[in-house]
Amino acid sequence: MVLLLAAAGLAFFAWRQTPRLVETFPAEGAVDVPAAAPLRITFSAPMEAESVSGRLSIEPERPGTFAWQGSTVIFTPSQPWPSGETVRVTLASGARAQTTLSFGLAGQSWAFTTAQTLLAYLWPASGPADLYALDPLTGDIRRLTTDANILDYTISADGLVVYYSAANSQGGADLFALNRLSGAGADRLLACGQTACRSPVVSPDGLRLAYESVPHLTASRQMAQIWLYDLVTGTAAPLGDPAHETILPGWSPTGMLAYYDRTSQAYIIYDPQAENKISLPNQTGQGGSWSPDGRYFVAAEISLTRLDAATEVGNSRVLRYDTATGAAVDLTQADDVEDANPVFSTDGKLIAFGRKYLDPARWTLGRPLWMMNADGSEVHPVMTDPLRVDYDLAWSLDGQQLAFVRFDQGAPTHPPELWLVNADGTEPLELVVGGYAPQWVP
Repeated sequence: MVLLLAAAGLAFFAWRQTPRLVETFPAEGAVDVPAAAPLRITFSAPMEAESVSGRLSIEPERPGTFAWQGSTVIFTPSQPWPSGETVRVTLASGARAQTTLSFGLAGQSWAFTTAQTLLAYLWPASGPADLYALDPLTGDIRRLTTDANILDYTISADGLVVYYSAANSQGGADLFALNRLSGAGADRLLACGQTACRSPVVSPDGLRLAYESVPHLTASRQMAQIWLYDLVTGTAAPLGDPAHETILPGWSPTGMLAYYDRTSQAYIIYDPQAENKISLPNQTGQGGSWSPDGRYFVAAEISLTRLDAATEVGNSRVLRYDTATGAAVDLTQADDVEDANPVFSTDGKLIAFGRKYLDPARWTLGRPLWMMNADGSEVHPVMTDPLRVDYDLAWSLDGQQLAFVRFDQGAPTHPPELWLVNADGTEPLELVVGGYAPQWVP
């Protein structure tokens, strides 16, 4: 009898220790889930990791990595979920808690539907701007903010959060976060008063926001500086030499931060893990672009060529920096052009940029879109209108299309236009008059 009671007691204890599935993200029936969103499963107790990962199946199948935060397992797909399709997740029965005695969790299954890949942009260029998202397949447009007066923005790697800078009533600009799935309005992260907190970029791990802090014109020190905002603690701190002007932050896919030090005329590559920096000399300081593997950084630099004792001519070259060695390679290899705004494709094989000829025979008023291989070979035009300046280049997630902004130098009062073109130069399409700052939403 005693043995029976003991066995019953153990069974009851094991039953009490049986874990429960508390929450899933995306939830059952969720729609418009970003294609890069991770899968999160929260349990009522810490779990045996292998008992969960070995029982989890996803249709359509996706490779990825598992990570644990307490009782929550996070599965990050190495490839985006299929756009506009249903994803079914199944956790087979038997997942167990870390306790010695517990029954296995019963099997469960749920599904969610992903969103179409969207193209975000700001509109209008002529006044206070709001954020919009366009479906390139259907042409449908969604308005994501209302009367926000947005200056610039960035999108998290998982596509869930939009961070943006918006003008305030004090002459400065504040930082905001907009969760695309919450249905709520934007949250103010940082009230900056008369200081303009602008050009935010979010780190790939979603933990930090780098931005420019630009003092008001009446401030005693008016130099812009790069700051880092900790999205976990809600604290912000300057980065770099306080006696230097620093601008143009940009994260690599591997978590390195590039910014331009205007005082020392160099790009600074900052490793937040090791907290060390390397310097890449550049006299100009324009926006640059990282290769997908984080090894290379490309940017334009204006240089002067002396023709004779009395004559100098300037041009602009695309330089590719090796961030491991600091070595720079001139990809332009020409003295009669002005190349600008280079951007790596998502697979790292191509670089899109704008080119303007400077020699009298081929001189153009505009700077249309060009393309080259990542090593500088096979340079060729994509758009050929000599009056148009093509800029704000944004590659699609699959690398098959390029969104960009066009400005007609021959009609300076006409607003800029948002365009889309295939990577091979076919099917150029005007999308939105007055749209600018395109970014793809995963």
